[in-house]
Amino acid sequence: MVMFKKSKLHTAINDGDSKVVREMLDLGVDPNYTDDYGRSFLYFAVYRGNRDAAELLLQKGAKVELKTRGDGTLLHLAARKGGIEIAGMLLERQPGLLSMKDSDGNTALHAAAEHGYAEMAAFLIEKGGDPNLKNFANRTPLFLAQKNSHDEAADLLRPLTQSVKVSSQPEPDETPPAANTSDWKKLPGERIAHIAVEEAIGYRITEIFNFSARERTTLYQNLETKIETAETRAFDQIGDKSALEQALAELQKRGGTADAGSISGLDKKRLAP
Repeated sequence: MVMFKKSKLHTAINDGDSKVVREMLDLGVDPNYTDDYGRSFLYFAVYRGNRDAAELLLQKGAKVELKTRGDGTLLHLAARKGGIEIAGMLLERQPGLLSMKDSDGNTALHAAAEHGYAEMAAFLIEKGGDPNLKNFANRTPLFLAQKNSHDEAADLLRPLTQSVKVSSQPEPDETPPAANTSDWKKLPGERIAHIAVEEAIGYRITEIFNFSARERTTLYQNLETKIETAETRAFDQIGDKSALEQALAELQKRGGTADAGSISGLDKKRLAP
């Protein structure tokens, strides 16, 4: 089998020189050769959005099931890049890629939603992608689209996504909550949740303060439709620290060990050598 220096074929793929790609593959370059980082020629074709090179590599037997860095598939990579045509070629050869997850439990549909590619998300759903599959953090593609303010992708996914409980959210009481109530509940780790029911506006609002990750996630649940939306902000992005100080005080009352450094970012534990 003829083997060339990887840079020559990589350069042709990166430059979109389909003639050179074809010539080198015809001469016997292994289409499944990977570099020191485990990246195949097909990886670079997908990354660059080079449809012609991807097609030539697939015709020569390039494997679509090779994982990328981060333990995702080439379909994940195509979804993150918005390469619908290439995604179609990959799925034509291995439809099972739709349900494969990366090291965080994300499917390719999660990846498309997280990066705001609404057309890619619609394509993956049309091919059988499940918008209700959750990653290892119990997040749906809709959650990731909303978290990253990708309105077009969120609008597409919202009517297709079932209302689901988020794992970090406390279980609701068995009895219906009274109007305009609020309560604090400690969660595992250095986390505490503030739950408020505002019947006047028809929403249950849950704020989850994570003092280890230094972020606040706010969940808005429509009391009538049960549909949830969510947003996450880092502590450093919150101008008024009074809510964080109150949450910290409530956490400490319940045995939490976080201190004021978690709010300011000067956590002694993180600064210790």
